[in-house]
Amino acid sequence: MELFAKFVDKEFAGRLDFVMERPFQRIPYSEAGRSSQKSGEKFEFPVDYGLNLQSEHERWLTEKTFQVSGHRFRLPEGDQTVLYALER
Repeated sequence: MELFAKFVDKEFAGRLDFVMERPFQRIPYSEAGRSSQKSGEKFEFPVDYGLNLQSEHERWLTEKTFQVSGHRFRLPEGDQTVLYALER
């Protein structure tokens, strides 16, 4: 890890600590989308119900809104994301 942090990504250790020291935030998909839409942030990809949240939206939620890593749930039927559990 130290080798990776030294030669590839000097901020790696800080981001890893950020994730490991804080509890995960659970947020419904619809709330995550609404927060992103209301943010006033200029995203490359649009935010709308039924569309997959992109990494830029997820990163904004993690770094700016909650300051912790998060997990979306209650995804819309058409969401093909396999990294998240589908809860109804």
